[in-house]
Amino acid sequence: MQTHVYIVLGGKDGRVLDSEHRELAGAIKVLLELTKRAKRLAIEIIPNSDETLDRAIRHRGSVIVFLTRHMIQKAREIKEKHPDIKVVVFTILMPRDEITIIGRIGLSKESLEHIILGV
Repeated sequence: MQTHVYIVLGGKDGRVLDSEHRELAGAIKVLLELTKRAKRLAIEIIPNSDETLDRAIRHRGSVIVFLTRHMIQKAREIKEKHPDIKVVVFTILMPRDEITIIGRIGLSKESLEHIILGV
């Protein structure tokens, strides 16, 4: 079974440039493509969360990856309505009252595989 991973570019936080989001999304994609499970992954970089959600609903067991903490509320809404979709939020500033929010500093292919794919 193929796992669909959708990396969302939308959700700017005002401090990060569009080019930085594109660079981070590309780096995540490349690192995931180096994992042991790469052959079973379909990884896409998507411009906005609405388009992403439509795609994720069609593919059971999908993963949606947001690149900014400003998408936490959207991530919660998606997870509440679609519990079979895994939702990951990368952020530089770690909220103290949250759980399962992963900082994007010090990522490796092993950590991405664990965080996104649950290995």
